[in-house]
Amino acid sequence: MIFFQNEGLGKKLQDLLFSLVSPNPTVIAVHFLSSIFVIIFIVYYFWKPTNAFLAKQKDKLDKVHTQLASATKETKVALSQLKTQQSNLKEEEKRIITEQKQKAEKILSQKLEEAEKLKQSIIEESKRKAQQIEEEAKKTINGKVIDLSVELAEKLVGVSINQKTHNKLVNEYISDINKAFREKEEIALS
Repeated sequence: MIFFQNEGLGKKLQDLLFSLVSPNPTVIAVHFLSSIFVIIFIVYYFWKPTNAFLAKQKDKLDKVHTQLASATKETKVALSQLKTQQSNLKEEEKRIITEQKQKAEKILSQKLEEAEKLKQSIIEESKRKAQQIEEEAKKTINGKVIDLSVELAEKLVGVSINQKTHNKLVNEYISDINKAFREKEEIALS
């Protein structure tokens, strides 16, 4: 209460509070005008630029979205083309592998045929040489056997055999030996 002892000060404060709180038409008009200026300021400097910025960003996003959609379509088309190319390449690879296998089999069969022919020719040549050696051996043996037989016959009989008889005996003996060898070969072959 000491503060309010002086009625003059309290009264002045009350008057100040009353003047500040009491409705004054000039204050209301000033507040109204300042509110309008603030609204205009906000609309002109914040609202419109913000809306313009948002519209630009929306346009950019729409363009990016459109580009992304077209890129997605192009990607799908390219992907389907790549899948088609991949399947074509796989088919081509299978075809080439099959062709190479067939070529390899053909070359292998040709080489086997050539080897078989070479083997047969070697066998035939060996048989021919063996026969030739056998014939030469037969002739040599026959000649020696005949000479020995003639010498033995001359010694046993004591008579000398003329050339005609000698040739006749040799030819008969050779034909007998040839018959014996042929029979052996026929038995061996069967």
